[in-house]
Amino acid sequence: MWCSERRRKVSPGMGGFTLVEMLVVMALLGMLTSMALPSMRRWHDAVQARAQVATLVQSVRAAMFAAGVQRRAMRLAVESFEPAAAAENEPQVGFRVDGEMLKLRLPPGWQALRVEPAVFLASGLCEPGAVALGSAAGAALVLRVSGPLCSVALEADVRS
Repeated sequence: MWCSERRRKVSPGMGGFTLVEMLVVMALLGMLTSMALPSMRRWHDAVQARAQVATLVQSVRAAMFAAGVQRRAMRLAVESFEPAAAAENEPQVGFRVDGEMLKLRLPPGWQALRVEPAVFLASGLCEPGAVALGSAAGAALVLRVSGPLCSVALEADVRS
């Protein structure tokens, strides 16, 4: 019987949260989430665009290396850029060689705006050139091939 004597009485003021307090907190969390969501989406799109362009830069570097290994010249011109693969079994980005023309597959939504032709020579050297790229989201970048040692750099396009 002495167990029942040790029980505490719960008064009405000693409870948890009321329903109104919980609803206010939920409404505040909803408003904060709705304000943060657009900036999170922009951040995600920017990260995805940087990853796609980095993959394209790696494809150009791989093509440059392949030109030296195969001892053949490859040309990077307007005709070199293809839209993204429509079929799921085809790679989304990458390069292939068609005669002496280098073919690069652009990421989805990207397009080549301006091209100053570059040539990857069989000797492993390059003739310089540049490609202005634009994304569907409006990002503008320049992929520059510097000669004669074939460095590939990416920079913001300040003219667009």
